[in-house]
Amino acid sequence: MASEQVWVVAACFNEAEVISVFLERLMALPDVDHLLLIDDGSSDATEAMGLARLRRIFGPSSSTR
Repeated sequence: MASEQVWVVAACFNEAEVISVFLERLMALPDVDHLLLIDDGSSDATEAMGLARLRRIFGPSSSTR
């Protein structure tokens, strides 16, 4: 039997001020296997901040995960 995986799907809209802390805390959880962030057209730096934080956690190729 295949092992179960935990996916986290998070909608983000104008969350630039908190996205870095959110991602750090989320990725520190031991059972999270995959993360899908959905930026619904933020007008602030949510996307850039999110990608920057993911690159610090996973490395430069994180934007393709």
